[in-house]
Amino acid sequence: MERASLIAEITASLVEGVKDLYGIFDIGVGEDNLRDEPSPWSVEGPGPGEWIDVGPNAVMLESAGVPYVRYELWDGEPPDDGSGECAWTGEVYLSTGRISAMSMVPGFPHHNAVFDLGRRATTWRLRVRWKFLDNDREPLFPRYIYEVDLFTLQFWLPPF
Repeated sequence: MERASLIAEITASLVEGVKDLYGIFDIGVGEDNLRDEPSPWSVEGPGPGEWIDVGPNAVMLESAGVPYVRYELWDGEPPDDGSGECAWTGEVYLSTGRISAMSMVPGFPHHNAVFDLGRRATTWRLRVRWKFLDNDREPLFPRYIYEVDLFTLQFWLPPF
């Protein structure tokens, strides 16, 4: 009989550069016209001196530079490697599990690549790490990027 791994592993990931980052939204709420689900637009965003605000169907991030986002889906709690200048860990409810970085050019929202977590109506454990990168030595992001804000969002299911 094979034993389950005691070390959590990434099961899916996606990295993208995002111009005019507004936040990470569960885009399925709007696309599927889920009127009874919380609107990601109701999450106001980080307050003064804060870099993150989390609410149902949204993770709002403050970026002063060019943002890059890395999404990771884990099969268990990922190890906390301590990387990043700031970190936040908690829970987020996602109605459809289809998330995308939202860009906001005055008055015109646009979603970027979609990362599908594969589960609807789920409260996920989430760790978000932010760090400013001023060189090309970050192994989980493309080598050609520098002087950017790197956000890593790690999702996993809570233990039962």
